[in-house]
Amino acid sequence: MSIFWEKGFAHTSLCDLEKVTGVNKSGLYSEFADKEDLFLHTLQHFIDTDHSHQFLYEEPLGWKNIEDHLKHGIRKKGKKGSYCVNTVRDLEQLPPKAKRLLNQRGEKIKEILLKNIKNTNTKKDPTMLVNMIVTFYYGINLRTYTEDLKKLEVEVDDFLKFLKA
Repeated sequence: MSIFWEKGFAHTSLCDLEKVTGVNKSGLYSEFADKEDLFLHTLQHFIDTDHSHQFLYEEPLGWKNIEDHLKHGIRKKGKKGSYCVNTVRDLEQLPPKAKRLLNQRGEKIKEILLKNIKNTNTKKDPTMLVNMIVTFYYGINLRTYTEDLKKLEVEVDDFLKFLKA
Protein backbone atom coordinates (compact mmCIF):
# COMPACT_ATOMS: atom_id res chain seq x y z
CA MET A 1 0.00 0.00 0.00
CA SER A 2 2.79 2.44 0.84
CA ILE A 3 4.18 2.56 -2.69
CA PHE A 4 0.71 3.04 -4.22
CA TRP A 5 0.06 5.76 -1.62
CA GLU A 6 3.28 7.54 -2.52
CA LYS A 7 3.40 7.11 -6.30
CA GLY A 8 -0.17 6.31 -7.25
CA PHE A 9 -1.48 3.40 -9.29
CA ALA A 10 -0.32 4.68 -12.68
CA HIS A 11 3.24 5.50 -11.60
CA THR A 12 3.93 2.36 -9.57
CA SER A 13 5.92 -0.18 -11.54
CA LEU A 14 6.36 -3.90 -11.05
CA CYS A 15 9.96 -3.14 -10.08
CA ASP A 16 8.68 -0.76 -7.36
CA LEU A 17 6.38 -3.48 -6.05
CA GLU A 18 9.22 -6.02 -5.98
CA LYS A 19 11.45 -3.60 -4.04
CA VAL A 20 8.86 -2.59 -1.45
CA THR A 21 7.53 -6.12 -0.84
CA GLY A 22 10.80 -8.01 -1.15
CA VAL A 23 8.94 -10.50 -3.34
CA ASN A 24 9.95 -11.15 -6.95
CA LYS A 25 7.60 -10.98 -9.93
CA SER A 26 6.75 -14.70 -9.94
CA GLY A 27 5.96 -14.55 -6.22
CA LEU A 28 3.69 -11.55 -6.68
CA TYR A 29 1.91 -13.19 -9.60
CA SER A 30 1.39 -16.37 -7.61
CA GLU A 31 -0.74 -14.33 -5.18
CA PHE A 32 -2.22 -11.67 -7.48
CA ALA A 33 -3.30 -11.81 -11.10
CA ASP A 34 -1.55 -8.52 -11.95
CA LYS A 35 -0.72 -5.05 -10.66
CA GLU A 36 -4.39 -4.09 -10.86
CA ASP A 37 -5.40 -7.05 -8.67
CA LEU A 38 -2.74 -6.18 -6.07
CA PHE A 39 -3.83 -2.55 -6.10
CA LEU A 40 -7.50 -3.49 -5.64
CA HIS A 41 -6.56 -5.63 -2.64
CA THR A 42 -4.62 -2.75 -1.06
CA LEU A 43 -7.45 -0.30 -1.70
CA GLN A 44 -10.04 -2.66 -0.21
CA HIS A 45 -7.78 -3.31 2.78
CA PHE A 46 -7.35 0.43 3.33
CA ILE A 47 -11.10 1.03 3.15
CA ASP A 48 -11.79 -1.88 5.53
CA THR A 49 -9.22 -0.83 8.12
CA ASP A 50 -9.00 2.96 7.85
CA HIS A 51 -10.67 4.90 10.62
CA SER A 52 -9.72 8.41 9.53
CA HIS A 53 -13.35 9.48 9.38
CA GLN A 54 -14.19 8.04 12.82
CA PHE A 55 -14.41 11.58 14.18
CA LEU A 56 -17.55 12.15 12.15
CA TYR A 57 -19.45 9.59 14.26
CA GLU A 58 -18.69 11.14 17.67
CA GLU A 59 -21.65 12.38 19.71
CA PRO A 60 -22.78 15.06 19.66
CA LEU A 61 -22.68 15.42 15.90
CA GLY A 62 -21.65 18.83 14.62
CA TRP A 63 -18.90 21.22 13.63
CA LYS A 64 -16.32 19.82 16.09
CA ASN A 65 -16.46 16.43 14.33
CA ILE A 66 -15.96 18.07 10.96
CA GLU A 67 -13.02 20.08 12.29
CA ASP A 68 -11.41 16.95 13.76
CA HIS A 69 -11.92 15.08 10.50
CA LEU A 70 -10.37 17.83 8.39
CA LYS A 71 -7.41 18.30 10.71
CA HIS A 72 -6.77 14.58 10.99
CA GLY A 73 -6.43 14.54 7.20
CA ILE A 74 -3.36 16.76 7.41
CA ARG A 75 -1.81 15.29 10.58
CA LYS A 76 -1.05 11.73 9.47
CA LYS A 77 2.34 10.77 10.81
CA GLY A 78 4.75 9.80 8.05
CA LYS A 79 2.06 10.02 5.36
CA LYS A 80 1.21 12.76 2.95
CA GLY A 81 -2.35 13.28 1.85
CA SER A 82 -4.95 10.56 1.95
CA TYR A 83 -4.67 7.16 0.26
CA CYS A 84 -8.08 7.60 -1.37
CA VAL A 85 -7.46 11.24 -2.35
CA ASN A 86 -4.07 10.32 -3.81
CA THR A 87 -5.69 7.45 -5.70
CA VAL A 88 -8.14 9.83 -7.36
CA ARG A 89 -5.15 11.50 -9.04
CA ASP A 90 -5.06 8.45 -11.34
CA LEU A 91 -8.80 8.27 -11.91
CA GLU A 92 -8.59 7.74 -15.67
CA GLN A 93 -6.18 4.80 -15.28
CA LEU A 94 -8.00 3.12 -12.40
CA PRO A 95 -9.83 -0.15 -12.86
CA PRO A 96 -13.64 0.21 -12.76
CA LYS A 97 -13.82 -1.68 -9.46
CA ALA A 98 -11.46 0.85 -7.83
CA LYS A 99 -13.69 3.69 -9.02
CA ARG A 100 -16.72 1.95 -7.49
CA LEU A 101 -14.93 1.41 -4.19
CA LEU A 102 -13.90 5.08 -4.05
CA ASN A 103 -17.41 6.24 -4.92
CA GLN A 104 -18.99 4.01 -2.26
CA ARG A 105 -16.56 5.27 0.38
CA GLY A 106 -17.17 8.85 -0.69
CA GLU A 107 -20.94 8.45 -0.44
CA LYS A 108 -20.67 7.03 3.10
CA ILE A 109 -18.53 9.96 4.17
CA LYS A 110 -20.96 12.43 2.57
CA GLU A 111 -23.87 10.80 4.44
CA ILE A 112 -22.22 11.19 7.85
CA LEU A 113 -21.06 14.73 7.00
CA LEU A 114 -24.66 15.57 6.15
CA LYS A 115 -25.85 14.24 9.50
CA ASN A 116 -23.25 16.36 11.27
CA ILE A 117 -24.25 19.49 9.38
CA LYS A 118 -27.96 18.94 9.95
CA ASN A 119 -27.21 18.72 13.65
CA THR A 120 -25.74 22.25 13.61
CA ASN A 121 -29.08 23.87 12.73
CA THR A 122 -27.35 25.92 10.04
CA LYS A 123 -29.54 28.01 7.78
CA LYS A 124 -27.31 27.15 4.81
CA ASP A 125 -28.05 24.32 2.38
CA PRO A 126 -26.55 21.23 4.09
CA THR A 127 -25.93 19.40 0.80
CA MET A 128 -24.02 22.37 -0.59
CA LEU A 129 -21.94 22.52 2.60
CA VAL A 130 -21.13 18.80 2.30
CA ASN A 131 -19.92 19.31 -1.26
CA MET A 132 -17.79 22.28 -0.20
CA ILE A 133 -16.27 20.29 2.68
CA VAL A 134 -15.45 17.31 0.46
CA THR A 135 -13.82 19.56 -2.15
CA PHE A 136 -11.85 21.37 0.57
CA TYR A 137 -10.77 18.01 2.06
CA TYR A 138 -9.39 16.82 -1.27
CA GLY A 139 -7.54 20.07 -1.85
CA ILE A 140 -6.06 20.35 1.63
CA ASN A 141 -4.84 16.73 1.51
CA LEU A 142 -3.06 17.28 -1.79
CA ARG A 143 -1.48 20.46 -0.46
CA THR A 144 0.20 18.50 2.38
CA TYR A 145 2.86 17.60 -0.19
CA THR A 146 4.04 21.17 -0.67
CA GLU A 147 2.87 23.34 2.22
CA ASP A 148 3.47 23.81 5.91
CA LEU A 149 1.04 21.70 7.94
CA LYS A 150 0.53 24.36 10.62
CA LYS A 151 -0.47 26.82 7.90
CA LEU A 152 -2.97 24.28 6.56
CA GLU A 153 -4.48 23.81 10.02
CA VAL A 154 -5.06 27.57 10.20
CA GLU A 155 -6.77 27.34 6.82
CA VAL A 156 -9.06 24.61 8.20
CA ASP A 157 -10.01 26.98 11.04
CA ASP A 158 -10.65 29.82 8.59
CA PHE A 159 -12.70 27.57 6.31
CA LEU A 160 -14.88 26.43 9.18
CA LYS A 161 -15.41 30.02 10.37
CA PHE A 162 -16.56 30.84 6.86
CA LEU A 163 -19.00 27.90 6.77
CA LYS A 164 -20.42 28.71 10.20
CA ALA A 165 -20.90 32.44 9.50
